[in-house]
Amino acid sequence: VLVFEEVTKDMESELAVQLSLDLGIREVLNYREGLRSFLGSSWAGDVRWVEPSGEHPTFRMVRVGVADVLKKALFERVGAVLLTSATLTVGDSFEYLRRTLGIEQDAEELVVESPFCWKEQMEVVLFSNAPDPRSRNYFDEISQLIERIVAREGGGTLCLFTATGIMRAMGKRLRSRMPQFSWYIQGDGSREVLQREFSSDLKGVLLGVASFWEGIDVPGEALKAIVLVKLPFRSPDEPVTKAISRFLEDQGLNPFTDYSLPDAVILFKQGVGRLIRTEEDKGRVYILDPRVVNRGYGRFFLRALPPQVKIRDGEDLL
Repeated sequence: VLVFEEVTKDMESELAVQLSLDLGIREVLNYREGLRSFLGSSWAGDVRWVEPSGEHPTFRMVRVGVADVLKKALFERVGAVLLTSATLTVGDSFEYLRRTLGIEQDAEELVVESPFCWKEQMEVVLFSNAPDPRSRNYFDEISQLIERIVAREGGGTLCLFTATGIMRAMGKRLRSRMPQFSWYIQGDGSREVLQREFSSDLKGVLLGVASFWEGIDVPGEALKAIVLVKLPFRSPDEPVTKAISRFLEDQGLNPFTDYSLPDAVILFKQGVGRLIRTEEDKGRVYILDPRVVNRGYGRFFLRALPPQVKIRDGEDLL
């Protein structure tokens, strides 16, 4: 790289650029600059890690605490900022959002009622006796439960997982046991293609993780049931989760109550929100994680459900 820079410094710029492209040096230079930023970052809230990716590793860097940055770069410099979303509150409070983004306490708040008739459009099904995710037979038992749900709904079902490995293994098993349905499994194609094909297939079952909790929009008959396999807590072993936990502990905060729980509640609301997209949509949300009923923090998830939805016991339905 250094030899190349010395050779090309006196060349006409167009010739030097062309030579860079021909030799692939531009990519090398960009990679070097990225590596310098990765190794030289001194921001206290940064978390950095390396992931294997094909022939070359991928270097990741995330800024954990952004409140001070947003406060100085945005909120203190702009006269008015409007933040809007269907999932900004946790337990009817904006406190988590305020603290995370650095929003002052005197900012105005407004919660607007939904135009949907939740009592008529959505039913939530809970399973207090569902297998514990830590149990030895969890995979077999949860697979059987999903089979019963898919058979009852007859397709048009979106199953949301929190881990790619179990999603792929579950998809392979379900596809072989229930060939009468069309199975769309994240990773088999692009997200756009999977969503498009699922949307036009009334016998389809879509399995997804991560972005499928918050970015899929399938109105109408193609989606009539959502299965939340587990509450969407992020893995404590993820580099970002570890870094945020340390960051909060340094501030005297509790990583679970001040991050993991509200973060999971917001993602839970996003997952539930995939079902009803228009005033004509109807369907069921199946929650297969017994912790929503059996643990004290489960009430935060239940309070995050739309008002007046019907809630029933899965054992009475299946």
